[in-house]
Amino acid sequence: DWMMPGMDGIECIRRIRAGQDGIVPSIPIIVATGVQGDSAEVMALAAGANCFLKKPFSIKRLHAAFVMALGESAAPMN
Repeated sequence: DWMMPGMDGIECIRRIRAGQDGIVPSIPIIVATGVQGDSAEVMALAAGANCFLKKPFSIKRLHAAFVMALGESAAPMN
C-alpha cells in the first residue's frame, strides 16, 4: 500500500531492494494503489517496483503486471 502507518510504500520498496531484514532484494514488486498522478508511478518505479497499477484495474491488467514482474513463468490467462 502506498500510505501505511509508520512507513509509506516507497520506503517499503527501498527497504526490500536494499535486502533489509533478510528479504530477497530481487523479489518482484507490483504496486497497486488508488494514488493518482504520473509522479506516483515514476516514484514507485524509480524506487524499484517492477510494475505500477492504478486502482481500479481489470483482471487482464493485473495479469499483464504479473507477466511483466515474473516473465514467462506467469501462467497464461485462459
